[in-house]
This record gives sequence, C-alpha cells and structure tokens, in this order.
Amino acid sequence: MASYRAAGETPSESLPVPATKDTFSLNHDTSNELTNASGHKQALERNFSLLNICGIAATTGNSWTAIGGSVALAIYNGGPPGVVYEL
Repeated sequence: MASYRAAGETPSESLPVPATKDTFSLNHDTSNELTNASGHKQALERNFSLLNICGIAATTGNSWTAIGGSVALAIYNGGPPGVVYEL
C-alpha cells in the first residue's frame, strides 16, 4: 500500500492510499514545479511559522488604525492637501 506524506509529516501521520489500477506515483516534487512555473528560480526557502504568520496578519490588519489616527492629525495640521500628501 502506498502512502502520501506531506513535508514535515512523520510516517505515522501519513495517509494510506490504496493501490489500484488507477493509482499513479510521482517521481518528482510537484510543489517546485508549480512554484517555478513562471521560470524563476527560488533563491530562498519559504519557512513560515505560526508566529510569523500571526505577525504579518497583525501588521496588515492593524495598519488602518494607524492611518486613521494620522489622517485626523493631517486634517488638523494641513487640511485636505495634508491628507492627500499623507496617502
């Protein structure tokens, strides 16, 4: 019986795949093929931990609060041209 194992999984976590006449096997890693379909070589590894993803989410999700606070300051100090210049 063949098994499918994702990157970082131990053999006990792999999913069993029954061997039938319709089952096929891949001899190469398809993720690199899909990632580099545009012809670019990947120079750096993609290593994202849960902490990294949460940090990016907090940064992008909370940026509107900083912009909102600075827009009020721009309106007070520069009026509409200050708001346009800020953006």
